[in-house]
Amino acid sequence: MASRMAQKNDYLFGLYYQLGPERSLEKLTDVLAGVGLRTSLNTVKRYSSEFGWQNRVIELDTKAQENRELEHIQVIEA
Repeated sequence: MASRMAQKNDYLFGLYYQLGPERSLEKLTDVLAGVGLRTSLNTVKRYSSEFGWQNRVIELDTKAQENRELEHIQVIEA
């Protein structure tokens, strides 16, 4: 079973990633406040650093680009 901190990280990172290319930790804290989850910027920064959010964003973006390219090739070959 995942720890509470790991579960919270997954939730926070998911929201952060969904903010898209213009994402920022400040925007994430605004989104959280908007749904009644007050989380300090320092807390979000700590999670980002401890769990390597920037690397995760790069990995997910790279995987998404690879999938789009593969789909494009499949359409061309069809």
